[in-house]
Order: sequence, then structure tokens, then C-alpha cells
Amino acid sequence: MERHLENCNKVGAEARKLIDAKLKKTAAADESPLKKIAKLSESVMCRHKRARRRWRIGFKALRRKKKMQLTYC
Repeated sequence: MERHLENCNKVGAEARKLIDAKLKKTAAADESPLKKIAKLSESVMCRHKRARRRWRIGFKALRRKKKMQLTYC
């Protein structure tokens, strides 16, 4: 349990660092900082989910391409 909490704290600290860096870089932009924090924290936490989704989408596109080649040869 302690190890799990340490890992969670590390991820949280990394996310806070990224959020701070992002806010410093884009302080003059029109979008509100709260929206940016929400977007960034979501991307930090769900990076693997987005990667898996991209992989699935690519895989489906390849299957569609193969079907097209088979049907229109």
C-alpha cells in the first residue's frame, strides 16, 4: 500500500510540474487556465488509453483497406 501511494504521489508531482510549465508557457493565451489544467491532467492520466485507442483505430483502418483491396481487385 505504501509503495502504491508513493507511485501515486510521483505521478501527481509530475502532473503538477507539467501543468505549471504549461501555464507559464501559455499565460498570454485566450483560453482560461482551468481548461488547460483539465486538458493536461486528463492527458497525463490517460496517455496509455489514448495510445491504445489510436492503435485500435489504425488497426481497423488497415482491415478496411484490406477489404477494399479484396473487393475491388
